[in-house]
Amino acid sequence: PREYGKMKLIKVIRNLGVTEQIKSVRFFDDKAYLVTFMRTDPLYTIDFGDPENPVVTDELKISGFSSYLHPVTVNEPNDRLLAIGKEANQTTGRVIGFQVTLFDVSDLHNTRVLQRHNINQQWARSTAEDDHLAFRYLPLSKLLILPI
Repeated sequence: PREYGKMKLIKVIRNLGVTEQIKSVRFFDDKAYLVTFMRTDPLYTIDFGDPENPVVTDELKISGFSSYLHPVTVNEPNDRLLAIGKEANQTTGRVIGFQVTLFDVSDLHNTRVLQRHNINQQWARSTAEDDHLAFRYLPLSKLLILPI
């Protein structure tokens, strides 16, 4: 493995969203979630249980893209993923609004959309898309606070 400063490159995963841009990545526990975008938003689920052999376990395609991903606990630690970003036309990829999505990530092989809210206005955005300090989730009341 190559060493970069004090970090050591262990493994590279290739061929994810080859013609797309990376919009967000979130690591927690032994999992990672990666969002790429061109016309749709593939949400890749990656299992790092064995860091020497990470495995892409799922790819869920939905419209738009998520620019911020936040782990949420409902039944077991980090079994949900709360995402905010842009809604987009699936044919053209043109941004048409803002979206908030709640994913069930309890099964690494079966990522599902549980809830989704769109504001279909081109002007709609949140500073939390670019600044995680503008994002606030209160787990006890299950309340999400976003400036829009």
